[in-house]
Amino acid sequence: MWNTRISVCEVCESDSVDCETGGVHHKENITKFIQDLQGVSVLVFTDGSVCGGPVGCGACATVLLPLSDTENWQISSSPVGKRVNSVCCEVAGIVLAMEVATTYLSQCSVRKPTECVV
Repeated sequence: MWNTRISVCEVCESDSVDCETGGVHHKENITKFIQDLQGVSVLVFTDGSVCGGPVGCGACATVLLPLSDTENWQISSSPVGKRVNSVCCEVAGIVLAMEVATTYLSQCSVRKPTECVV
C-alpha cells in the first residue's frame, strides 16, 4: 500500500490587515511553498467561487503541477450549480483536486514508496 501525505497552503484575503504588505507576504509564502515542494510532490491548487452574489452560479477549478518538469500542468474546471454558495464551490474544488491527483498518480510511470499530494 502507498503512503500519502497531504499538505495545505491556505491563503485567505482576510488574513491581511494591510493589503499592500499582506499581498507581498502571501506571495513570498506561496513562492517558497512551491519551490520547496515542486518536483518532490504533486502540487494541486484549487479554487471555487460564485458569480452574482453569495448564492448564484458556481464553478471550481484545479491546477496540478506534476512531478516532472517535462510534463505539462493539468488544468481542470467543473460547474457546480446554479444556486450554490462559495463553500459548496470550494468543497467541489477540493473533490476535483483529489480526483485529478488520483488519476495523475495512477497513470504516473515513476512511483515512490511514499508520495505526497499537496
